[in-house]
Amino acid sequence: MKFNENTLLVVLLILCIGFIICQLITTSSTENFIVLLKEKIIPKDCADFLYYNGKYYYLYRTRRMLDENNPKRFNSFRDVKNYWETTGKHCPRLPVTNLVMKKTDLDPSVEYRRECNKQIAGPNYRIDNCAYYAKTLNKIRSYQKIHDDKKLKKYFDIDTCINDIINNEDPSMTEKHDIEYRNTLSNFY
Repeated sequence: MKFNENTLLVVLLILCIGFIICQLITTSSTENFIVLLKEKIIPKDCADFLYYNGKYYYLYRTRRMLDENNPKRFNSFRDVKNYWETTGKHCPRLPVTNLVMKKTDLDPSVEYRRECNKQIAGPNYRIDNCAYYAKTLNKIRSYQKIHDDKKLKKYFDIDTCINDIINNEDPSMTEKHDIEYRNTLSNFY
């Protein structure tokens, strides 16, 4: 079978048109994601997030691969502002997202009842064990007196232990009517 130049030209033309159509179809079907920050469109060459990890600030672009320039690291917030002023004037100013969770002594992490149960379990076990193995009634009563002593009550009574912890954390709770109320409650237990 012999091909002439016209046939070869038509085949090449069909291939070129097919290639162009394929390129148009694939480029029009890809989605472009628009990143918004408080309903403002962030340009593609701007960072999406500003993170702080306790030591460094990072400008992070979610639309780019992670590499040595993404996220961009800064030593201080002043360096971030200087960067925005020099290179990113058209970029929106981002809020700092702190990645460090700062905990203070006032943050509740363990409930009072659990903490007090751990404190009073040992003394209660020891005093109960001594009373169990006591030979005389007077010895048993002496252990009961230790258990019921007001000064030592925080070592044996869970409510007194909780009240002491609360008073140590918030001294304003030690007003007279609060103490009287808690004492009347502890009499019922």
